[in-house]
Amino acid sequence: MSGITGPNAMLSMQSKINANTKAIAAGGGGSIEVQQSDVPVVDPCSTLNFSGAGVSITDAGGGEAKLVISGGGDGDGGAFSPFNVAASTINLDISSFQNIIYLTIAEADMEMKYITFWGANDGENDGDVECAVYKYVGPGDPGNDLLGLAVTDPLNLCDHGPNTLTFVAEPGQSLDVLKGESIMVGMRLKSGTWETVGHDSAFEGWVFGVESSGGLVAFPDVYPELEAEGWQASPNRFACTIHEVTV
Repeated sequence: MSGITGPNAMLSMQSKINANTKAIAAGGGGSIEVQQSDVPVVDPCSTLNFSGAGVSITDAGGGEAKLVISGGGDGDGGAFSPFNVAASTINLDISSFQNIIYLTIAEADMEMKYITFWGANDGENDGDVECAVYKYVGPGDPGNDLLGLAVTDPLNLCDHGPNTLTFVAEPGQSLDVLKGESIMVGMRLKSGTWETVGHDSAFEGWVFGVESSGGLVAFPDVYPELEAEGWQASPNRFACTIHEVTV
């Protein structure tokens, strides 16, 4: 019977295995063309370097393609609550407040895709609600830009319980936010008798928000300052969660 016999034959087989292993480890087993949306980014590639939490591939040099995957390692996406529904103390009749915008801080590196808020119909008509998110640089800063709006589907108005709207970025703006970055969130009831939940107390007389005082208006392109024409200081905050994945 033919086969592998003797110590020399065993040593020869082991040396071949070691050589093949080294070749594979060095990329000798072949190369990979890495693409993003069918566009080659790195070719050939011998290293894939996954970093962070979504969906961007860059050439890191040296034949390495770097893939940055946003949304966190657990795959659930980022989320934070500017004001938690569990901390709410009152029903806010936002039709009487017109527009509400208040300051908060992002708590995750993420894209602000959706906003979920809570409320109920206080009459016969469900709510046609619009939400906004602003970048906040500082008082009176021209960079306090409107980043995006989330509008209600006319065929699916806001009703009792949680309601989720989708943000659409304003032209030239991004909905990406960094943890610790200051932003402003806003809400207005365009029509209906719907109410939301929230809180109406200032911090020892300090207020970090505004509400429109001259009637319902469209959200401005830049965050309005306290006491700006048509606006007044407001302690009102509505409960909401901003997130990357639908719930």
